[in-house]
Amino acid sequence: MSKLHSGNCDISPEERGRLMNTPGAIIPVNKMTDIIERGDETKFDNGKVMWDLLPYEAIEKVAEILTYGYNKYCKEGWKSVPDAENRYFAALMRHLIAEKNGEEYDDESGYLHLSHVATNALFLLWFKLQNESSNIEVNE
Repeated sequence: MSKLHSGNCDISPEERGRLMNTPGAIIPVNKMTDIIERGDETKFDNGKVMWDLLPYEAIEKVAEILTYGYNKYCKEGWKSVPDAENRYFAALMRHLIAEKNGEEYDDESGYLHLSHVATNALFLLWFKLQNESSNIEVNE
């Protein structure tokens, strides 16, 4: 049977180095590290994205908003909205302020305002990543 240990983010670089040279130690290599001990073997997942940290219940709420948008408009239509970044930021703020003012659910969609906030934040992140990717390609 294997035991799973999660990395400790508060460890100093010196301590991390010492532990890496200590057989059988729980080695917190970095913030994205899991170490699985299986008998004499240790599996290092150093540097791998830890998808299991996602709050799936919240991600499902984002998927519900995406499904709502798909049914109302079209699949991935959000990517081609004119002035998208400004409009998604404005939508994010409207939903956030509505939530802050005590209104939990959006009247039009029936979904939580915070689900809309998270979805709009992901849209903004996606556009940011696309812009960064485009800038890298231009500079190369």
